[in-house]
Amino acid sequence: MSKKNKGEPTGFIRKFDTTKKKNGGGLSDTDAAIYAELEKEIRNGIVFPAVRKGELHFYYGGGCLYNWKGNKLKRDEKYDKNPDYQPKNAKDLKSYPYKLAKEQNKIRFADEERQLLDRLTCHTFVKNRKTDVVVLDIEVCLNGKKNGRKKCDMVLLNTKTDEIMFVEGKFYSNKEVFCKKGMPSVGKQVICYKEAINEQRPRIIEQYQRHIDIINELFDTHFSREITILDNPGLLVYLTPDPENRTKNERASMETLNKHLSGKKELGETETRNTAWFNVGEEPPEDELERPTIDNVWAALTEKIDEN
Repeated sequence: MSKKNKGEPTGFIRKFDTTKKKNGGGLSDTDAAIYAELEKEIRNGIVFPAVRKGELHFYYGGGCLYNWKGNKLKRDEKYDKNPDYQPKNAKDLKSYPYKLAKEQNKIRFADEERQLLDRLTCHTFVKNRKTDVVVLDIEVCLNGKKNGRKKCDMVLLNTKTDEIMFVEGKFYSNKEVFCKKGMPSVGKQVICYKEAINEQRPRIIEQYQRHIDIINELFDTHFSREITILDNPGLLVYLTPDPENRTKNERASMETLNKHLSGKKELGETETRNTAWFNVGEEPPEDELERPTIDNVWAALTEKIDEN
């Protein structure tokens, strides 16, 4: 095991040298051309960039497409080694590495749950954004003593209130959503996120302020760095069937999750729901407006519970 340098910070870290963009970051001509494609698709809501420790990770179709580390854009070595990730027209795309990479991602991350959650990221970097809420980060590992290396699906930012919320997303059919007795594993997972956030709260705020500074500079966004974190992470569940189609065990698990994941932002404040159950199909509805928007998701998660 390699020893860490003395004085090297540990825990949750977000940093990236933004001057790399100004001088090309030492990228090769091939990588520079790929980055130009990435940046164009970031601004069109197709690719999502995430700040990491000295790196930028670029997500597409539910998984990491490239990461910018040092002076190179890198791909997971598994793409070259695993024939299952190769599209039928791979030979034709050899001269178009960016197109090939996207096709490989579509094959590797063909998970419907990830694909549906991925649609929420399209608002963050578009010029004419129409939502108040955006996805600030995805696949988030807090790297603390609590919760180990477990990743939270996303962090939402409400640009009107400057609040951020950690959110775990699942399909209703996911076995982690239900159990025969007690707390379903996804509930335990969300509770662990809360403990992990409390463990590093000042650091998380500080690092996400740095994260916001970085994306503002790189991608011309104008998000405020004066943020606060909602105390309670949220649980977002898609493909929830109508009540008459839920089993007794499913209803009991839903009640347990709703009860134990709800909470108050501050002592004396009204309790918020922190769970959101949406009934959306696997295919987009005929009218796209019928799909729950990211603002709908935030509103459902932060809905106040009537105490009467």
